[in-house]
Amino acid sequence: MNKSVSHDVGREGLDDDGWVRDDVFEGGVGIDVLILDRVWLDPLLRGRGLGLVVVSRLMATFGRGCAGAVLFPAPVDREIEPPEGAGRAAATARLAEHWAKLGFGPSDTATGVWTFDLAHRLPNVSALL
Repeated sequence: MNKSVSHDVGREGLDDDGWVRDDVFEGGVGIDVLILDRVWLDPLLRGRGLGLVVVSRLMATFGRGCAGAVLFPAPVDREIEPPEGAGRAAATARLAEHWAKLGFGPSDTATGVWTFDLAHRLPNVSALL
């Protein structure tokens, strides 16, 4: 996220086991971040928006209570020969454009990390295909 999320819940915001109650962060403001480490599709399935649909559903399911999702839009190293250089830069640019369709955007240009604020609505699946 472009800004940090800080929320003092106090003792009244905790359940009997000491965990923050879900209702404390209603409306999409959470304390966790969903990290999308790797998304890989068989080359025969690419180019149809399937990856965007799968990640959208993953975010809807596992992103509940999270402040946002993060990813690094870059190819899996084994798919680019050599792993650095013009081929990788072009593939990274294509993947950045791809993930922008879902709503991800650059958060830190120095590291290349892209974020999605989970307080926002995910696009309709039909818009991703």
